[in-house]
Amino acid sequence: MKQGGPLRYAATFRSEAVHQGRKITARTAISRKNICYTLAKKYQLVLAKKFVDRKPMNADEMKILITRRSQNLKKLGKPFQPVLVVIGKSWSRIEEVLCCVTAEVKWISENIITGIDIIFKSFFTLDLEYPFESEVHWCIIANLIYKIENTTIHPEAVGVLMNLSTIDKQEVIDFLNEKNNDNDETQVSDD
Repeated sequence: MKQGGPLRYAATFRSEAVHQGRKITARTAISRKNICYTLAKKYQLVLAKKFVDRKPMNADEMKILITRRSQNLKKLGKPFQPVLVVIGKSWSRIEEVLCCVTAEVKWISENIITGIDIIFKSFFTLDLEYPFESEVHWCIIANLIYKIENTTIHPEAVGVLMNLSTIDKQEVIDFLNEKNNDNDETQVSDD
């Protein structure tokens, strides 16, 4: 499976966010050569702060979080919005990734990327609006990963999408063909 796009480093978002902000700003000020890559990397840090919860939690904290969220949304007159919950002692020791589609319906996901996929698809299946705090991120995911262009793009997402679209596409290396070519060369040299 080819991993690419803005979510390929999702597992390391939090560790990068702790100490990378100043480095990126310094690199941008010094060299304008890789400005688009720098902006994309800087955007990943913003995504980490708003999109992923601050710390993994245990099951009790998760229940409290879900009930508070559903109560707040009821006060505002909105339906429950799907949320991704990571349970574990630290980001390196994640025990479970839960996709809370409604207050009662929770699915266990294999990993964070699959969880984001389930949550995104549940927004479309249930015809729900994105949460206000992460609307920009979901619009970017819809546009870049799922290639859905008929969605309304948040004004803040337009600039990020333009910056990400200017980054050169990475070449996909076919390691199988390289190994086969290496074996062919060794067979020829043995004869």
